[in-house]
Amino acid sequence: MYIIRILLSYITKLVLFLIGWKLLKEKHFNQFHKYKRSVVVFSHTSYADFYLFILYFLAFPKEFNNVRVLVKPQPFAYAGCILKRFGAIASSRFDERNGGSTDRIVEELKKEGEFIFLISPKGTIVKSEWRSGYYNIAISLKAHLSAVGLDYEKKKIVISHGIEYDKSKEEIETFLKEQLSKIVPLFPEDEVFEIRKHNENLRSIISTVRLFLLIFLITLLLMMLIY
Repeated sequence: MYIIRILLSYITKLVLFLIGWKLLKEKHFNQFHKYKRSVVVFSHTSYADFYLFILYFLAFPKEFNNVRVLVKPQPFAYAGCILKRFGAIASSRFDERNGGSTDRIVEELKKEGEFIFLISPKGTIVKSEWRSGYYNIAISLKAHLSAVGLDYEKKKIVISHGIEYDKSKEEIETFLKEQLSKIVPLFPEDEVFEIRKHNENLRSIISTVRLFLLIFLITLLLMMLIY
């Protein structure tokens, strides 16, 4: 199992490199694991976010070992075991505002000494106002809050510094939105706050420049071998 995990780590790191995404370094994980208990909000505008996070989780299994992430309940019906292996926790349905998921999440996280809990305050990929679940969870667990996101322009994970849970809800929300506004999601128009100015031509899931360069080099190598 250990050998398979190491092999899978190298393969997924190669995949991330091939599609143009930057690998994480020790300084990023030092920032990520700065607090024993953290509630980390992220900008979620596309299902591509989920698959990219999975790639990073596979690439750095040890570093992401104590990360838990809130996932909508539908996939648990057919992939529950796999999702749980990646630290996923099922949320309530989006239309069930009083579905009791906050209390359930708090009780589950209380069992763990250290954790990093990832949650999208919108609860959906479409444009929607923030729900208060992330704040209530942080207050209940006395956990620091910070922001993280996939920057689709710079092709890297961005991790912000944190804020203490004992600040006012308005102060915390303002801070987190300011941090997330510096990170370019795949579809900025689906966020409720303004995203920083960026080059829209570079905003994509895959770096086409990196991909075309690799295809060219592989083609050139094959031609040299054939002829």
